[in-house]
Amino acid sequence: DQHNCRDICSTPDLMAKIMSPIYSETLIQDISTMSAWQDLVNGGFRVVHRLIRATEWTGRRLAHEISCSEQAVSNLERILDQGSTASQTLQIQAIEILTELALDPPINLATETKEKLINKQLKVFLNEGTEENLKVTAGKTLALLSKTATISVCIMSKYNNIADQVTEMLDAKNKIIYRTIAAEILENLCTHHAMDTEHVRDTLLPKVTVQICLCNSNI
Repeated sequence: DQHNCRDICSTPDLMAKIMSPIYSETLIQDISTMSAWQDLVNGGFRVVHRLIRATEWTGRRLAHEISCSEQAVSNLERILDQGSTASQTLQIQAIEILTELALDPPINLATETKEKLINKQLKVFLNEGTEENLKVTAGKTLALLSKTATISVCIMSKYNNIADQVTEMLDAKNKIIYRTIAAEILENLCTHHAMDTEHVRDTLLPKVTVQICLCNSNI
């Protein structure tokens, strides 16, 4: 809670231990060679994510410090590229931390970093073979980002046919949680981007309507 976050942030020695992995120049090498270190980093990242979500100035200050550190941002970006199964929990934490930074207007996270994050989220969410927890995290955080007009427009302009790809996630073969997330992403994209009216009417809307009816029939 807020009180615990404030206590942690006001304890320098504890904060140093929590933050040391994210600022480490050898983080990627260390987590690749030591499984125990990977578990430690994952726990630390989970705490970092909770701290930067704190509404008080301590959380905002910490988020700003992370975003200003090239090493920290680089570490988070590189974790997104890790492909091993063991690194999936770290990827979840990295996605959540970067999403919080991207959603904080005063931070002004670099466009390149946002694009790397969005690319990872889309790749994970649209891939049928993705592990469920990672897939859900990628989808939910992408839905959060797509609520922002500038990011939503960026997604639509940079990724061709992305609305069609997300619409395919509404297929009844997919789990309800995936379809729900896909519907939210589509809603945000359509809200913030002037899509082709004919395409929406003739292609997207019928698919969305069918899936809504199917979901209602299963309730």
